[in-house]
Amino acid sequence: MLLTAADEIPISTEWRFEGKYDGFRCELEWVDEPILKSRNGNILNAKFPEIISFCNEISDRIKPYLPLMLDGELVYLMNNFQSNFSVVQTRGRMRSQSTIKQHASSFPCHYVVFDYMKEKGDSITNQEYTDSD
Repeated sequence: MLLTAADEIPISTEWRFEGKYDGFRCELEWVDEPILKSRNGNILNAKFPEIISFCNEISDRIKPYLPLMLDGELVYLMNNFQSNFSVVQTRGRMRSQSTIKQHASSFPCHYVVFDYMKEKGDSITNQEYTDSD
């Protein structure tokens, strides 16, 4: 999904909006174990262990949906609508696991999901978007 600049917000029931977060766009592919992959195919698990730890905490609830794939953004949230890209960028450059672990504790990042791509191994990208009540 690409951004489109506009001076006014369209008013219509045909439009849906989502927040724009500054972070690392990546997929969460989960077959047996969760794997965070960058757009370039780099595995980000070691750089963002708090995301993988959270996935492991909820694995019993997720198991019925595996394998699944999510598309989203790794962010450091300042509040529900604003992220700080520099924190994520700094974490992405770190190499030392002890430093990463320390930052994961002090400055935990989040994975914000935009698209639910696969469930039980089946692509659901062609399903129509609808509101659930």
